[in-house]
Amino acid sequence: MKYLARFILFISILLLSFGFLFSYKFLTPKKEPIEKAPEVEEVLEPLVSEPQEEIIEVVIAEPEPVTEIIEEPEPQIISLGIYKITAYCGCEKCCGNTHGITASGTHVTAGRTIAAPSNFAFGTELIINGHTYTVEDRGGAIKGNRIDIYFESHEEALRFGVQYLEVFKVIK
Repeated sequence: MKYLARFILFISILLLSFGFLFSYKFLTPKKEPIEKAPEVEEVLEPLVSEPQEEIIEVVIAEPEPVTEIIEEPEPQIISLGIYKITAYCGCEKCCGNTHGITASGTHVTAGRTIAAPSNFAFGTELIINGHTYTVEDRGGAIKGNRIDIYFESHEEALRFGVQYLEVFKVIK
């Protein structure tokens, strides 16, 4: 009886072991191939040449920064000839109003704003006496070869007076 119990125990262990191995080998579902993540598909050269059962590490390389420097062409400066240059300020005597808004809609600014004839588009840059001004205003008396430079005060405008100077146009 003692041997029979040991024999039955031995056979039971053997059958359990065989059953476990059998069920593991034949009843375990087959592993499907692992699909690559969309980011991995974008990699031009595969990192692994043989199929693997698990992904150990995914490395996504950062793109190298663009270091190309885009150079803008040098602006051209063209002489327009000699112009009659006068001065004005924001007072009622010079402008007829005191609101400080130019014909182009900007606020008048000394050292930047000039009134020029309509053959100059608003935003055109002109160099007068070595200083760059922007056409932002028009004027009833500003026709032909005449330009009006804006000054902060009436006294500064009077001090400037009337001058005949060469005018240059900046072409970008």
